[in-house]
Amino acid sequence: MYNQENSVYLSYEKRAETLAVEIKDFQGQLADYNMLVDKLNTNTDMEEVMNDYNMLKAQNDRETQSMDIIFTERQAKEKQIRSVEEEIEQEKQAADGIIKKYVS
Repeated sequence: MYNQENSVYLSYEKRAETLAVEIKDFQGQLADYNMLVDKLNTNTDMEEVMNDYNMLKAQNDRETQSMDIIFTERQAKEKQIRSVEEEIEQEKQAADGIIKKYVS
C-alpha cells in the first residue's frame, strides 16, 4: 500500500514539475504579448517595435549560441571526468590485486 501511494505521489510530483515549466513558458509569452500591447497602446511606431524585436532576437541568438558552447564544453569536461574516474578505479583494482598478492 505504501509503495503504491509513493508511486502515485511521485507521478503527481513529476506532473506538477512539468506543469510548472509549462506555466513558466506561458508567463513568458504573456509578458511578451503585454509588452507588445503596451507599445501599441502608447502609439509606438511599428518600425520601433520591429527594431526592438530584431535587437532582442539578435541578443537571444547570441545568448543561445553562447549557451550551446557552454553546454558542449560541459559535456566534454564531464566525459574527461568519467574517463579519469575509470582510470582511478582501474588503478584501485590494480593496487588491491597487488596487496592481495602479497598478503596471500
